[in-house]
Formats: sequence, C-alpha cells, structure tokens
Amino acid sequence: MMSSGEEYSLRKHLAVLKARRKWIVACTLAAGLSTGLFSFFQPRIFGAKTLILVSESRTTDPDSKVSSLTLYEGLRTYKTLLFNDSVIEKAIEKFKLQQPPYHLSVERFRRDDMLQVSLQKNTPLLEVDVEFPEPHLAADIANFFATEAVGLNEKISATDREKTVQFLQKEMKRALQDLESSNKRLVEFNKTSRIEATREWVRNLLGRIAEDEANLTRLKVKLAGCQSERQGLSNRSRTYTPEMGASDASPLGQPSQMSPADDAALSSQLISPEERPSRVAGHLQDLTLEASSQVLSLTGQINALEAALRENNRKLDRLMQEKAVNEGVLGQLSLESKLCTEDYAAVSKKFREASMSVNARTIDLRQMSPALPYERPIKPRIPLNILLGATFGFLASTFVILLFVGEEKMKEDSCAEKKLREVRRSNKGQ
Repeated sequence: MMSSGEEYSLRKHLAVLKARRKWIVACTLAAGLSTGLFSFFQPRIFGAKTLILVSESRTTDPDSKVSSLTLYEGLRTYKTLLFNDSVIEKAIEKFKLQQPPYHLSVERFRRDDMLQVSLQKNTPLLEVDVEFPEPHLAADIANFFATEAVGLNEKISATDREKTVQFLQKEMKRALQDLESSNKRLVEFNKTSRIEATREWVRNLLGRIAEDEANLTRLKVKLAGCQSERQGLSNRSRTYTPEMGASDASPLGQPSQMSPADDAALSSQLISPEERPSRVAGHLQDLTLEASSQVLSLTGQINALEAALRENNRKLDRLMQEKAVNEGVLGQLSLESKLCTEDYAAVSKKFREASMSVNARTIDLRQMSPALPYERPIKPRIPLNILLGATFGFLASTFVILLFVGEEKMKEDSCAEKKLREVRRSNKGQ
C-alpha cells in the first residue's frame, strides 16, 4: 500500500504528463514518421530460402548413436563448407556481382551477412537463406549454393569411393599376380621335378627290397640247413670204419650207424655184405659233396642277393634324398600357393567390406525444393520500424518531460507550499 507522499508524487507526475500530452503525442508521431521515412528510403532487401535434406545411406542403422553422430557431424561439415571463400567467389563470378551496381567482394559478402546457413532443430535439414537487393538474384544465389553443396557432397563421396576402390583393386591385382606366379612355379616344378615318378620308383624299390630281403632270409635258412647237413655227413664220413659197416650188417639186431635214407638206398641195391662198407663210405662222400655244392650254390645266391640289396639300398638312399628335397620344395611351393590363395581371398573380402563400408558412410544431400523469388522485401520492415520509432519517441518524450518539466513543477509546488506554511505561521502569531 502506497503512502500519502508517494500517492501525491505519482499524482503530480500524472498531472504533468497529462498537461504535456500534446507534446508526447507530437513526439511519438514525429519519431514514428521519421523512422518510416528513413526506412522508406532504405534499399530493399529480398530473401530467398531453400532446404537441403541431409540423409544417410540406406545401409546404415538409423537407430544407432554412431549414425546420429555421423549425421550431425555431416550437417556441421556442410554448413562450414558452404561458407568457404572459394564457393562464395564462384557465386560472385557466376552472377557477376563484382560489377556495378553491387561491387561485391568475398569480404563484403561475408560482412553484409548475405548468406546464412542454419541447422533446423531436431531435423536433418539444412536451411540456406540468402538476402539480396534483387529477388530473382537472391533465389538464384540460394539455388546455386544448394547445388554446390549437393555437387560437393557427390564429389567427396565419389573421391572417397574411388580412392578406396583403386587402393583395394591394386591390392587385389598384386595378390592375384602373386597367386598366379605361385601356381605357375608349382606347376612347372611338378613337370620338371618328376616327383611322381620318383615316388613310384621309391615304392617299387621298397617292394623289391622287401622281396629280396624275404628271399635272402629264406636262402639263409636253407643255407644253414645245408651247412648243418654237410657238417653231419662230413662227421659221419670221417668217423665211419669197416667195423661199423660190419656192425651194421650183423645179425644180432644192433642199431645201424647209417642214416635211414642211406640204409634204404643201399638196401635197394643187391650188394653183398663184403662190399657194403666201401659202398657206404663212397655214398657218404657223394652226399657230402652234394651238400657242399648246395652250400656253394646257396652262398652264391645269397651273395648275389646281398649285392643286389646293397645296390638297391644305394639307389633307394639316392632316391630318398632326391624325394626329400623335392618334397621340401613342393611343400614350400604348396604353402606359398596356399598363403597366396588366402591372401587373395582376404583382399577380396576386404574389398567387399570396404565397398559396403564406404556406401554406409555416404551422406546423401538433396535439395528439397528450389528457392523462389519473393516480391515482398524482408528489409526494411517499415511497419515494425514505425512502431519501434513511435515507441521510442513516446518513451523519450515522457522521460524528458518527467525529467525537466516535472522537476520544475515540483520545485514551484514546493516553493508555494513553503510560502503557504509561512503565511499560516504568521497568522497564528498575530
């Protein structure tokens, strides 16, 4: 609640303003009219707007945070690129704005804020706004900047794709050449090394050696039997005497000292008992000689087999060494071919993945609709300027009246009030 002094002061201010209302109205009208006249003679500025849709490739995930960040960074990037001096200079040269009556330069173009690029909040839209004294030129300039943005985006995307594809194509070509060279060396080695023939020779030699070893073992067993038989016959021939022959023929039934085979051979002949001992001794000698000849024959066969085995083993050792060397070279060439194949497959996979990745990172720019010329200027805004000028005139005149006229009035009222109090005191004193 205001005090009586404040009410009195406010009443006095209102009274002053009411008394000077004509001056306030006059100042308000004068300020509004002057502002309107000033605005009327200002050059007209026309605006033109166009929208650019910034969208990601269809291969990307629209719900991922990385995708949103990429889109936002793309918006900021193209906003910055449109303010590039080279793009502004192209626009000036295209529309010949450096000539009269505009005399524009890149610096003046920037200083006068003729181009404004803004991000539409919560939308993938880039707004290109151009302000220019000519409406058709403003629309053409706005469309030019939008077209430049789209072309620049296509150029950047094409350059990225081309660089990636060229690099990976070179890698694929290099990997393919390595693979073909490795396969060629492998085929040539298989032709010149006769490794299959060497393997067949080794198998045949191994079979022959195994067969010879089996025959050698059989002959050695047979030789051991013949040697044992010869030794037995030799011992019997040395120890045989006529008395043994007589005892062999004695009718007492004592056991004979001859072998059953010799006894059967002698029994089959009609030999008198007197001739029997000499015949037995000769027969034993014949058997011993026959056994010796068999031993000699078997020994010769064994020696021949052992010589053949030694020769075959030497051949086998040489073939095994050659086979080992060839197998080592073949394994190395096969491993190299396998590695080259895997390398080519890996490079091909990288090429496919990189192609998809480049397409996924691609940001597409598309002009939503061309900018159209508007005949109604956006600057100066005469009604708004008149309203602002009238408001300023009203506030300024009110302030001046309250500051100067109000203070004088208050001083006069204060002096009159003092005189009235003095008069009242003098009346009371009388």
